[in-house]
Amino acid sequence: MCEDVSRVRPVSDSKKPLSKKQQVAIRIAGQTLYLLTEEEPQHVYDVANYLSTCLEEIRQGSGSASTYQVALLAGMRVVEELFVLRRDLGQYQNRVEDKVERMLSLLNEHERATTSG
Repeated sequence: MCEDVSRVRPVSDSKKPLSKKQQVAIRIAGQTLYLLTEEEPQHVYDVANYLSTCLEEIRQGSGSASTYQVALLAGMRVVEELFVLRRDLGQYQNRVEDKVERMLSLLNEHERATTSG
């Protein structure tokens, strides 16, 4: 998992709202990117920071890998994290659903026992 280190800062303060969207400028791997987004700027900076941290971690451990290769490896790492989180969330949701069903069953049993007794 990539460490979250606050390093990405706004490139400029020019954020023009276009309807609900606004332009946010970020800098990743030496590249300035302008994003049109409905997200809060801080969220965009946090995401860019996370990716920048992943890129830097991989670059440090990859020796002579090209920027393209480092970007692909960072993408693979982030997607792997996403898949693990989705799997874990699905398992958690299943456990919660099972517990809710069990609780409802116990409540129904209790209700039947108190009304028939």
